[in-house]
Amino acid sequence: MSEGSVSSGVRRLEAITGFGSLDAFRQDFEVAQVAAQVAPAAAGASPSEAFRAKLASQEDEIKRLRRELEEMRMKSAAGALDEALSRAVDVKAFVL
Repeated sequence: MSEGSVSSGVRRLEAITGFGSLDAFRQDFEVAQVAAQVAPAAAGASPSEAFRAKLASQEDEIKRLRRELEEMRMKSAAGALDEALSRAVDVKAFVL
């Protein structure tokens, strides 16, 4: 499952064995099936590559929509300010 350094010259390997490995395989297989349904692979592409591409395109779409939302908020705020200024009344103050 993983591999890492414990200390200088010593490596740690972590694995699942026995029936646990079969359960892990089944879970991975189910995830791969769901990924393939969400993002069908094009010819020559693996399901994981297709899924990554789908996620990347959705992240780009989210960024674009967030920029649009921020622009709309700025326009709305500017419009509200213009409206408030148009309704403002000039009042002459006097000093006692």
